[in-house]
Amino acid sequence: CRNLNIEVSASQPVVVFLNGEYWGLQSIREYLDDNFISEAHHIEEDSVNMVLHGSGNRPTLPDDWGTVHGTNEGHIALYEFLNNNSLDDQVNYDYVASWLNIESIVDYYCAEVYFNNADWPTNNNKLWQEGLDGQWSQLFYDLDGGWSYLGTSFNALHRALSDNGSAQAAPYATLLFRKLMEAPDFYDAYLTRMACLMKNDFSQETLNEAIDIYKAKYFEGIPEHIERWNDPVSMAVWENKVQTMVVFAEYRKDYMITHINDEFLIDFEPESYDCIVIAPPPVDDDLGLESEVGAEDEPLDLTEINELDQMVVVYPNPSVNGHVWLDFNLNVAQVNYEIYDLRGKLLKTGTARHHDQITMPDSNGSYVIRVLNGQNYTTRTLLVQ
Repeated sequence: CRNLNIEVSASQPVVVFLNGEYWGLQSIREYLDDNFISEAHHIEEDSVNMVLHGSGNRPTLPDDWGTVHGTNEGHIALYEFLNNNSLDDQVNYDYVASWLNIESIVDYYCAEVYFNNADWPTNNNKLWQEGLDGQWSQLFYDLDGGWSYLGTSFNALHRALSDNGSAQAAPYATLLFRKLMEAPDFYDAYLTRMACLMKNDFSQETLNEAIDIYKAKYFEGIPEHIERWNDPVSMAVWENKVQTMVVFAEYRKDYMITHINDEFLIDFEPESYDCIVIAPPPVDDDLGLESEVGAEDEPLDLTEINELDQMVVVYPNPSVNGHVWLDFNLNVAQVNYEIYDLRGKLLKTGTARHHDQITMPDSNGSYVIRVLNGQNYTTRTLLVQ
């Protein structure tokens, strides 16, 4: 969704240590707040208004409910108009469109519906504007309940248009989308954009490219994360979870077409829409992230790395006397190893045969040992007490 007209946050996998103790993989990411908007759009931070979706439109709650930053004054006025006017009248729609960044709203509802967010629209739904006269635009975040979480076939479009639902289909949360869909202009814009996204940013090919890149980013760290937390319980389980995303990428489009046809009683054919086909840049380019797939010119052979992870054991961990054993089940007489501190400083190198004992640095603390077999390697984090 990096090329859509919605705010998204860059992220990067990181290995976390607390007081020198390995604490697993986390994802560090930008936080979508008023400071983010100020820097992204070069505007004064004090001019940013940010609200939760439905702010000022919940009869059982105070008018200022959902005000994240600044004021929700313009949001209250917008919902007063929506509650009292039909948008199938072009004049009324034009007025609402003057207060909404329609491209942002269209892209946002395409993305949330297509990617099947379980925790939405009552939750994880914010908008922002600049000053009291600015248009409201959407922020896009927290999709960990998306993709196949509800099942690839789940009809998120029907939920988003429900006028009498509960929980995530609460009427206050679906009102904006329902009202906008009354307007022929918005209805046409939504279907056209969905069709074009299906051909480009949401296509099976693009989704699989993103899956492959981010799988490679996390791949090397997963075995150690499993060893630390036993969650997931194995590499096989993790691979299976990734595969559910591949399945989603393959079949979600067909389900979405069915949902659109059933909801609007039409024959929706994405291929009939005239779209500009955009070749998106590599997934990392816009986010400023460095891919961890491999070396500068040649991709890393993930299959061989996976085998190396399973064939190398370094123990005990933690080490109480500064010595560890290195065992490996490889068709070589010896392997090379490197020992680093947590700042990445190389402290020691050497070679070892199967079941050789390695002496760690003198001081207590956490270290990273890298075991190399040719061009491939695996890493272990060790605690010396």
